[in-house]
Amino acid sequence: MKVLRIILFGGVFFVFFVLLERGWEPVPPLGSLLAPRVGLWEQANDLELDNEKITTVEGLLDGVTITYDSLEIPRIYATNEADMFFAQGYLHAQHRLWQMDFQARAAGGQLAEILGEALLEYDRTARRKGMRVAANHALQNELKHPDAQLALLQYTKGVNAFIETLRPKDYPLEFKLLRYKPTPWTPEKSMLLLMQMVATLSTTEYDIENTDFLLTHGEAAFTIFFPDIPSLAHPIVSKPGKWPAPMAKADSITDLWPKGFDAISRNNPFTEDVPGSNNWVLGPTRTADNSIVLCNDPHLGLQLPSLWFVNQLSQNKHRVMGASIPGLPGVVLGYNDSIAWGVTNSQRDVVDWYELLFKDDARNEYLVDYTWKKSKKELEEIRVAGMSSVFDTVVYTEFGPVVYDAHFGGNHPKTGLAYRWIGHDTDSELAAFLALNTAKNAKEITSALSKMTSVAQNFVYATTGGDYGICLSGKYPLRHHGEGRFVRDGQHSANNWNAFVPFEGHPKQQNPQRGFVASANQHHADATYPYYQYATPYQTYRNKRINEVLDARDDWTPQQLQDFQSDNFNTLASLWLPLAIAHLPDSTLSASSQAFLQVLKDWDLENTASSTAAIYFEAFWKGFYPQCIAHWFDGVTSARYPQSLTIIQLVDTAATHTLWDNPKTPEVETVTSHLHNALQVAVDQVDSLQAAGVTEWYQYKNTTLRHLARIPQFSVPQVAIGGNANIVNANTPTHGASWRFMAVVDSSGITGTGIYPGGQNGNLGSRHYTDYVEDWKNGLLLPLPLLPETTAKRRHLLKPTAL
Repeated sequence: MKVLRIILFGGVFFVFFVLLERGWEPVPPLGSLLAPRVGLWEQANDLELDNEKITTVEGLLDGVTITYDSLEIPRIYATNEADMFFAQGYLHAQHRLWQMDFQARAAGGQLAEILGEALLEYDRTARRKGMRVAANHALQNELKHPDAQLALLQYTKGVNAFIETLRPKDYPLEFKLLRYKPTPWTPEKSMLLLMQMVATLSTTEYDIENTDFLLTHGEAAFTIFFPDIPSLAHPIVSKPGKWPAPMAKADSITDLWPKGFDAISRNNPFTEDVPGSNNWVLGPTRTADNSIVLCNDPHLGLQLPSLWFVNQLSQNKHRVMGASIPGLPGVVLGYNDSIAWGVTNSQRDVVDWYELLFKDDARNEYLVDYTWKKSKKELEEIRVAGMSSVFDTVVYTEFGPVVYDAHFGGNHPKTGLAYRWIGHDTDSELAAFLALNTAKNAKEITSALSKMTSVAQNFVYATTGGDYGICLSGKYPLRHHGEGRFVRDGQHSANNWNAFVPFEGHPKQQNPQRGFVASANQHHADATYPYYQYATPYQTYRNKRINEVLDARDDWTPQQLQDFQSDNFNTLASLWLPLAIAHLPDSTLSASSQAFLQVLKDWDLENTASSTAAIYFEAFWKGFYPQCIAHWFDGVTSARYPQSLTIIQLVDTAATHTLWDNPKTPEVETVTSHLHNALQVAVDQVDSLQAAGVTEWYQYKNTTLRHLARIPQFSVPQVAIGGNANIVNANTPTHGASWRFMAVVDSSGITGTGIYPGGQNGNLGSRHYTDYVEDWKNGLLLPLPLLPETTAKRRHLLKPTAL
């Protein structure tokens, strides 16, 4: 009987294993998780050092010491830069190899090769937007800079040195589950990762959607719904009338308001659920101990493994600590012995679409200035798991690659939309970051930032020399007022980017009289700034809150500023809720609606993780917007809704306007009727949520750290964190503070602290896979000191092979 039970159990386990190994949508084969020699047990066997380890590797000039602290943060000590970057490549691969491979594939349009046909359109889009061409162009430029060349080549050698130590059983688990193996790393892959980050931060645009709306409803309606700059926002730099005269002027162009367009439909919905970033620096006059305090939290997609990897790089000339990107050498955000820095996204428009006219469907020639010009074609082979390769021809023009045409998303055989993006001009971004890593003062910081072309960021900085400030990096096309909002006419070369705003004309400020600098994705300068500043779009709520709170006192402590990074005050609610309530007197409401509104009247406007009233507000607001103006987009092929602040201001100033009425219905809709409908929808929704046990804000919001391959079992759902997209603590279901950092700076040095959601080790079996999440959600920062080399117990010694 006992033998029978064993046979029966073994048979059941075998069937279960086979089912797991086959996988089913959307779950990949998971049987390998249970294999004792290659599965999760092997991954957990241990990926971290418990004591000293010595590894001999080929490619080092001298020995390298790597020490680990209790947070699994490595510190690299080398005698020369070549070995330092070699060791960083080795470390990144050791901790994040699958992530590096997967993200490079995503950037270059190679995901279908491992994930199948479902990713084919994604890959075609990446190829057609010229991501691989941009990466190769960037690489050729970086290799012209000795520092960048050394870093890239040595880093690549280090990654490959680690890969060569692996046997199939050692591969990170995702390679096994997705049934492929790592391939040698190349500098091109590093540049693809750089371009993917640039694309994430600079390619949000609504030119096609704007054009569609304009041609459907006209200039007057567009101007009402889509103002260039929100009226309540605080500019990053304000010095009315004190800007120098423009150093360059835009060339003449054709009509700014297009008269026609071969409309296409694309999945590019506007949402304010994707937050931006915050940074600020308080000078000595604003802090209790007269130090300078820099804070930064860039908001990006929340993923596992995490976007960032913290490390210290040290060699004879310098040392630097902070957040690096697995796949790239150097430190992107952090500090050294003399300076600290952080970023927010500039939001500036650095993408244009050009409608082209081809001579025929062959697309060999396109019309420019009444002359047929030759196009260039590249045949792209896209490998697809489970089926034959797909071939796509990408057409390149002087306006950029053609993304949409009759063969992909377009409608007309002789037209196409070319994609002009600043990423195609990438010059020396890596060289600039490496210069920032070693900068010693404000002058060297500015010099490094002046070299950036496609990294369009608001850099804040602080130095031990007593300076602090903010400076806009990147390269921006010189535009007439109103230019760049719509699809451009590609039949005129004058419409191309023929000049750029000189770096000397970028908004920047150092040691301002008000005692601090701050940015949160708002417009860069006041209305007297001589260059046109358009974005897609600028944001308001967070910068308004940050500027008002920081300006209210001059005795800030580091702990108070750290706490403010997790501020949950809902500025949107503070502006809209009083207006909404004023339109809804109790006499017009049912008992359930009155009770609902009473909860909101009693609310402290804080979106804490445990708040119930925050759910009430979100249900009410989502029931009102965008439904209140949805009728304007019924006939629009690609919809981009106005910003919420625009709608709030229209409720305040134009509540009786006919814009609220849908002419296709027999009723006359008004602000009040929309609010009544929204309130009833919200009451019903909250009743349903509470019946389902959803009573706290974090449950409703469902902030999730998603596994890169979207494998639910490897994600962390429903993190108990407050905030929302338009709140300083900007955490949404999919995005949030990818890195929180604070540097306290004075003449004696810099104290750095920071954290990110995740953990240092990207291998699923590691105890350091998610060990920062609890502290991150609670708003804590971890100590990140720059340390001299020590005889730490947990050490990894990389030794060169004998000559």
